[in-house]
Amino acid sequence: MDIVVKSFYRPYYLERCLRSVYSNIQGKYTITVLDDGTPDLYLNRIQELFPEVKIIKSEEYTLKTAAIAKHISGEVNYKLNAIPVKLWRASIANCSDYFLLLEEDAWITNPVRIDDFQDLMKKEELLIVKLAWNNNPALVKGRKAELSNEVEELLPDLPINSLSLLKPYFKNAFRIKTVLNKLGLVTIKSLLPYYQLYTVTSAFFNKTYWDYLWKHSDGSIDESSQLLRAVEWRNKKKVGRYAKANVEHIKTSFITSSVNRLTTNKFDLIRLNHHLNESWLRKDLDAMQNFPNDFNLEYLQRFIVKKNDPLCTTPAWNSWIALFKSVHRQAGSVID
Repeated sequence: MDIVVKSFYRPYYLERCLRSVYSNIQGKYTITVLDDGTPDLYLNRIQELFPEVKIIKSEEYTLKTAAIAKHISGEVNYKLNAIPVKLWRASIANCSDYFLLLEEDAWITNPVRIDDFQDLMKKEELLIVKLAWNNNPALVKGRKAELSNEVEELLPDLPINSLSLLKPYFKNAFRIKTVLNKLGLVTIKSLLPYYQLYTVTSAFFNKTYWDYLWKHSDGSIDESSQLLRAVEWRNKKKVGRYAKANVEHIKTSFITSSVNRLTTNKFDLIRLNHHLNESWLRKDLDAMQNFPNDFNLEYLQRFIVKKNDPLCTTPAWNSWIALFKSVHRQAGSVID
């Protein structure tokens, strides 16, 4: 089976992710990293640490690495938000029929027998098997049926199944989504049942199903499109089933991100990651510190304090973390 890791400018997490795969994934697999802007000096070290891992760069790679350099120098702020869907689709088209999709800040915490999951997906015609749901029961709630000692089927019960009713909302036609959200008639929790059909990462996918979800993406970050396509598949194709592991096998970070998409907070995550990347490159930052939990925040902040960067301070970082966690808590995630 193929394991695909999407990566952008956090090699200190990428190393952690890859080491966790080698420690906990059992069976036959290959690993491909799809990178969208991590400078060569960092990727070269990743390649030295993991020579058997294949690294493929996006078409925008050179543009994005140049933009990062200009941001760090203070010349021009980084503003490139397009995601490399073309790279993802082209690479996954060459994957095994079932594949495991990860992002750089996702790490495996428990043993996973990858061949068993692949065999079960074939036998039960599973479209997706989630290995993580951010400790948010709403993402996997509803009726379930045991498929094996490790996997249970999700039997989705969606609030609305009609595409004619869902499309105006998901596409925000006539600002319907905006108005309903402002009135509080629809919230982020209203959409969580649809995530039984989909997840961004940390799951096994049927290759054909994943490509169907992303086929018409324009490269912008818009999960509504994937959710709508997932409902469309269920209504029109009427084939395939959905499942989750009995326990979560993957953790992710709530103390960093690749870029800042919280419009109410101006913390400079590009600079944060630059300082942490440099510490990692010098081998001062241990990628497996505090594993299998996330990095100890005080441990990472020591590196930032040493930089004395007025554009990247620990108080501003703490404020960003509080806001970032609050967004996930509002969606039902239980975060330490």
